[in-house]
Order: sequence, then structure tokens, then C-alpha cells
Amino acid sequence: MIQFRSEAVARAQAPDVLDQPVRLTSPRTWLVLAALALVVIVGAVWAFTGTLRTSVDARGLLTLPRGSFPIQAIKGGQVSDVFVKPGGVVAPDGRIAAVRSGGVTVEVRSPARGRVFSVPVRHGQVVRPGETLAVAEYADGPDDRLVAALFVPAARAAGVRVGGQVDLTVESAAAAGRYGVLRGRVKAVDPAIWTLKDVAAFVGDEGMAQLVGGPGPGPVQRVTVELTRSSATASGYAWSTASGPPSGPRSRTPVTGAIHGPAMRPIDWILP
Repeated sequence: MIQFRSEAVARAQAPDVLDQPVRLTSPRTWLVLAALALVVIVGAVWAFTGTLRTSVDARGLLTLPRGSFPIQAIKGGQVSDVFVKPGGVVAPDGRIAAVRSGGVTVEVRSPARGRVFSVPVRHGQVVRPGETLAVAEYADGPDDRLVAALFVPAARAAGVRVGGQVDLTVESAAAAGRYGVLRGRVKAVDPAIWTLKDVAAFVGDEGMAQLVGGPGPGPVQRVTVELTRSSATASGYAWSTASGPPSGPRSRTPVTGAIHGPAMRPIDWILP
């Protein structure tokens, strides 16, 4: 009993741990909480006041608005004469070539006015029915203006809007390295779904269609881009650099376009 009382007295005289203050947080914890709160506040402000821009990339080419058309042999035989050269203009019903078969010569004529850019046959060559003798661009007059025809994957074309800004990278090392990108705006979005065969019919040959007809074999939609004119450049078109190249871009030049969507707030993208 005496030992028990001694232990009780000693415990009674010891300071009560419950009466000692307990530190629940440290200054470092408060700094972390303040930093997190700041991040949340800044994120909320940016969500309502910031802007996001989306873009759709597509391949295509510079061309006249109506595209190109092949002129094909009606009958098989030997080419006895060729009446056109690349760069020349052919009138509607103008002579393209003469094909001789079985002692009879048939002249092949153009179905429309056009600017010839390819003549894949030569004098004396034997051709089959339906073989291409020349390819031309539809040309309504001397003032035809170039446009960019971009072939956008159909799954992404819904994000393209008329009037949207477009930056065109002309596939030329000089243009890309020294003159920046060619400026333009979306003029029209064709609602029709195009196959690679449709693209080939528009550009005039299968080789070019394979080059510009989108990133894969899937369906595409054609987006027509109006090139921005500028009196301040030698080329007559607006570039991302002040002066641009010394001459204008040529038709049939492959391009890659970045079609920019409208600016939107982050909160609208998160909660449409």
C-alpha cells in the first residue's frame, strides 16, 4: 500500500499532458495551402477570361476554283499530232490531239476552256481508248484567281467554319524558310463526302490525288480557301512576313493548311 501511494503521489505531482498545447499545423503546411488556393483562383480566372484556339490540319493544292479536267482519247490508235503544250490556253472545242486508227484520223477536242498544265503523250505514241491525252484547269478568263483546295478528313470537317483564318505552308523550301506562310480564309466547305477517286477527278490525275488527298484512304471534304490579297507584296498575296516572295504562287503547287477555329473560353470548352 505504501508503494502504491508513492506512485500515486508522484503521478499526481507530474504535469498533465492534456494541459500542454498541441501544434496541429506548421508554417510549411500553411504555405502549401496558400499555394494551392492561389492555383485554384488563377485557374478559375483563366477559365473565364482566357482563350483557346483549335486548328485542323489538311493537305491540298493551289488551283483555279473549278479544279481540273482530263481530256481522253475517244478511240485507241497512234497519236499523229499534238496541238497543245503545257501552259497554253485551249478554247472550248479546241483541238488537243489527233489519233489515227485503221486509216481514219480522229481529232480529240477540249470539252471546256482551260489552261493546259500536262500533256503526257507525244507524237507517234500508241494510246488506248480512255487514255489521258492532256490535263487542263477550268479557266473562265484571264482574271481567274488562285484558291487553295484543302481535303479535310470528314471526321474533322465539322470543326471548319466559313471565314476561319487559314495559314498555308507552300511546299517549297524557299517559301517555308524565308517567307513564312501564305494567308487565307475559308470561303466554302463542300458538304459532299469525297473519295480518293473524286479527288483525282478534281485535281486531274491520280498521282496528285495521292499526294494531296488527305492523310489516309478515308473520306474527305473539300474546303475552298480564298487567298488574302495584299498590295504591299510583290506576289500580290499576304504572307506572314512583311514582303513575301518575289513572285506569286503557282497553280498546282501542293500546300498544307492549318485551319484555325474561333477563339473560345476554356470554361466553354470544358462545359459546352
